[in-house]
Amino acid sequence: MIRTSRTSFRLVLAGRPPAAFRVIFALLVVNFAVSYGLTLWGGEPSPDSVHSYGIRFRGGHWSYFQPALGSYVDHWSMPLHFVLLAAVFAIAWRHRHGYQQP
Repeated sequence: MIRTSRTSFRLVLAGRPPAAFRVIFALLVVNFAVSYGLTLWGGEPSPDSVHSYGIRFRGGHWSYFQPALGSYVDHWSMPLHFVLLAAVFAIAWRHRHGYQQP
């Protein structure tokens, strides 16, 4: 008789996820969508009086943003993404007693 071992480990949350988890996860998705959308469609190819914040992307491509949006794309979107991701994991860890094996 051939014995197989279980190679995956799954946990299922009993009931609904906590409200904080849903809110932080929604903010994580919104942050990703906004930062990705701004890098694709928010910049101008050449600077002007309104779009004065330049960001150089891969391949030597420059996009110019309004200063507030450029600062968000250049300095705040990625750290905010990691902070929200850490908050999601912290909330999941805090509510680990509600998980059960299927």
